[in-house]
Amino acid sequence: MRALFKLVLIVGGLVLAIGCSSSDSDSNNDIDLSNNACGVLGLKSLRPKIFDGSECSEKTSPVVELRVRFNLTEEFVCTGTLITSKEILTAAHCLRGPNNENPITATAIIGGKSIFAEAYKIHPSYRVETEAVFNDLAILRLPQRVSITPVGLLVSSATEAGDVLNIFGYGLDENGNLGTLKSGQILADRVTANHVVTIFGSDGSNTCTGDSGGPAIRVEDRNGSILTGVVGVTSYGDLEAECKEGDTTFFTRTDISASVNFIQTYAPGVQLL
Repeated sequence: MRALFKLVLIVGGLVLAIGCSSSDSDSNNDIDLSNNACGVLGLKSLRPKIFDGSECSEKTSPVVELRVRFNLTEEFVCTGTLITSKEILTAAHCLRGPNNENPITATAIIGGKSIFAEAYKIHPSYRVETEAVFNDLAILRLPQRVSITPVGLLVSSATEAGDVLNIFGYGLDENGNLGTLKSGQILADRVTANHVVTIFGSDGSNTCTGDSGGPAIRVEDRNGSILTGVVGVTSYGDLEAECKEGDTTFFTRTDISASVNFIQTYAPGVQLL
């Protein structure tokens, strides 16, 4: 499998998919997966969309669209999650240009308004190898607080194979549309020391190009108390299946110490669940 990122390049209005992280089928499907996870974040469900998923209302969403420029002619689309009222968690590769350059601007679209980030920090141990990417995390800091409820990190219990993940992003849907918040569910196929891995089957939904940096969210019922938190960030996958059945996605785990320490350092207000 080639390690390919999941972000979209826009050049003069033309959308170029330069990497698709999605999933592959192995159908663990004793569990009924939903094509709509909007309600997990308390968001209204709109008309069907995503890659086999549903469009969510964006006005109060903590999952936000990111637009990143490395020069004056090219703009990349990624996804991020408000984990405090000022900090956004996303993927490190969203803030590294094609030639490893730094962005000249990074803009978050929150509640319909564009807000330029005032600073960002990439995980110091982020690295890209031939067929794997590690510590693919970054924090964007906004110049002012926003009045949207953030999402915490679910760290008190580890994700396991067979767990349901709620996925969100602004990437391409099955019709090639881009730039609207979509959601759905997919099963965790396996969990490694660094990644949660999903395989897209004939049920549920999938991530695709432009969803890089978006969250995998898990809901846990702990003795009647419902915990909802981020357990992974969409990182990379393989392009051959074009986000369709048979594609694999790797999410950077956010519950391991290397991730938690980094996130707490640059987003000290993040809630750990």
